[in-house]
Amino acid sequence: LRTRHLLPCGSLTAEQRIEVHSSTDLQPIKDRFDNQKYHGFDVETGGENKGDGLDPSSPTSKILLAQYGTYDQDGGNTVVYLLEPGLLPEFKEQLQSKERLLIGQNIRHEFKFILKKYNFPLIGMFDTMLAEQLLTAGLPGVRVNLEELACKYPPHYLISKDVRNEFINFRDGDKLTKEMLYYAARDVVLLFPVFEGQWPKLMEHKLVDVAQTEFDLIAVTADMELTGINLDEQTLLLTKSFYQGRQDEIKKRVTELYNRQLRKKGLRKQHTVIPP
Repeated sequence: LRTRHLLPCGSLTAEQRIEVHSSTDLQPIKDRFDNQKYHGFDVETGGENKGDGLDPSSPTSKILLAQYGTYDQDGGNTVVYLLEPGLLPEFKEQLQSKERLLIGQNIRHEFKFILKKYNFPLIGMFDTMLAEQLLTAGLPGVRVNLEELACKYPPHYLISKDVRNEFINFRDGDKLTKEMLYYAARDVVLLFPVFEGQWPKLMEHKLVDVAQTEFDLIAVTADMELTGINLDEQTLLLTKSFYQGRQDEIKKRVTELYNRQLRKKGLRKQHTVIPP
């Protein structure tokens, strides 16, 4: 393992950085993660070409920075580590733990980039964006980005996402500024109060199981977006033929039942099934 820093910015002091020479140097951080139930996760992405930040399949796209934090629900303390992306495989066990909850905002984005760049999936996810879409289904004009959610739920933070543009325009050789690092860490901090505001509402409206189904489908959706869907023409035609036959059977049965009721009422007009 090459020497890396959790805070990859030359403008930070030595006290704000942790040098990593081996996996042993990371053990205290892993122990903290292992002792906390709620984890927050986010990554900043970009690349040399326009659109790389949204396309993990692009050969020039990359993870620029990973933000991984924990929340002590009893003490209310949040700790966030900013990771050089090359260190992410070191935290595979924590990111795949079924014993803890991995909270993210539109975490499908993180899922795709981790899977494509480091070849392992995230597990045990809670998506604040999907949760909010469930809680506000049908309401017009509702926005579910992190900026809106941070304002909606206590303690009602007012934030700006303008710094995100600096990550979008980030190129090889550029330096991460303190403002960019603060922005990145803050997004993880905000996940926890949003989660604490959403969870009671999911319980109140009996949407926990529905939400879990949505979270389980994150991996399926991400895989489809990354690899596409294999469509076999013969299988599709056979499937179409089967369900067309079932539809015709149902039409015939419904018509027979309808005509039977007409005859009982002494009505002569009969209906026939017209083939499609």
